[in-house]
Parts: sequence; C-alpha cells; structure tokens
Amino acid sequence: MAVIEEASSARRCLTVAQRAAQLARSMPLAALHICVDPAKLITAAEEYDIQRMRELEEGTAGERLARARHVFEGWASFSGAEVRWLEHVGAVESSLLAESKDAALIVIAQPHNLDSGDALHAAIFGSGRLVLFVPTEGALPTVLGDHMVIAWKPRTQARKTVMSALPWLQAAKRVTVVTVDENAAGQDCTEIIEMLQEHGISAEVRHGRTERGQHIALRLLSEAESIGADSIVMGAFRFGQIFEWVFGGVTHEVLRRTRLPVFMMH
Repeated sequence: MAVIEEASSARRCLTVAQRAAQLARSMPLAALHICVDPAKLITAAEEYDIQRMRELEEGTAGERLARARHVFEGWASFSGAEVRWLEHVGAVESSLLAESKDAALIVIAQPHNLDSGDALHAAIFGSGRLVLFVPTEGALPTVLGDHMVIAWKPRTQARKTVMSALPWLQAAKRVTVVTVDENAAGQDCTEIIEMLQEHGISAEVRHGRTERGQHIALRLLSEAESIGADSIVMGAFRFGQIFEWVFGGVTHEVLRRTRLPVFMMH
C-alpha cells in the first residue's frame, strides 16, 4: 500500500511501491489518501485549529485530495499499473491502521507536511507492518532488488525487519550484510547469515568503520553507495523517535540523509 498524502512526492512513492510489488511476485498494489477534514474530526480544539491554519498554506482537505488524486491518475495512466485508489476521511493514525491491516508493506515518502509525518509515525510505531521509506531528495535508483543491503545489529528490530522483508530479499539478485563499528562479537554475523540461508538467501558480509567524527548513519550510507546498493533493510528506532531526534540516532539520521529506499520495522 502506497500512502499518498502529498502530491509533490506521489509519483516517486508510487513508482517505488510498484517496483516493490513487482519484485515480490507481483503483489496487488493500492494507493491510499487520508483526507483530514477538520469539519469531520472529533479532536482537541488545538488540533482542530492547527488543521484550519494549514489551509492557508496547503489548501483545504478537499483541495489536497484533488491534487493527490490528479497526480495518481496521471501516474497510473502513464505506467499502466493495476492499482486501486482508496480514500479515507478521518484522523491519520486510525485511518491508516484501518486501511493497512492486510497490507504486506506500507510505502511512504519522506514527509513534508503534517499528515504524511503522522502517517509515517503511525506506520512505524502502530501498524506492525513492514514500512518502505522513500526519500524525496536526489535521484532514486532505477531498480529495486538488484542489490539490497541489510544494516545488521543483533537486535529485535533488525530481526523483525529481515523476516518481514524476506519476499524482497529472496527475489533480490544480490544481498550484502553490513555492520558498522561493531566489536569482535558484533562482527560475528553467523546469526543473520544462517537466518538468510534457511530461506534460500546467500549473502556477503562487509564491516565498516567510521572515521573520526563521522556518524554511524553516514558510514552505513557510504558503504551502501560504494557497493552499488539500491535499497537498505534495517531495524528502526530502537530507543524511540523522540530520543533519536534529540540525540541523533542512527534511524533518524539515515532517514534524513538517505537517497535509497529503506525497508524498516520497529
């Protein structure tokens, strides 16, 4: 399911979602727009006022919906993709959870407005589904699944992500497991290699080290770029979103700086 809250990133989000659907044995594809209409919200007065203020800059909920639908229809006509269009009027979190309960993957572009930010948060922390984050800066890779990188740490989030991403990893032409700044024990990738082998996936292993003052996220992205990866698979927000935002956690920095789509799960 591609979540389309912003017309400006809709084509990019839909394109990556289509590639993901094709890679995973042509999974059915749907596009969802959540229409946050202040007149139909049962919420705090402050939230109602925020939504009304947005209309001055972004247009009404109906206008935002019309723009997103227009981009969707143009993309669908050009691409020839078979994709269902879904609209849901209501609060972002409850609407997304209701519509995505049967989705194998939720695809969301890097957020630049309130609704898409809320949708990304709900998808990661509330849906229990694998999320595919689509960056909006720079050129996207032209393919998905030629070379996937697994950012590995022996953590619950990473294990969950890998297991949920198996349909895509199994279809990938090449998989590389990357660790960054791990000690000798952490560099032992036996667990992930055996996990992948159990599902018919062979993988290479690559160990990276940060340079002085370099963030782990930058080293990870540099490693992925240097080997020509087209996507990253990683656990998300071990310590929570607010903690990472304040202290510059790895997930926060990867999502802020990546130019590759990122499969992730909390």
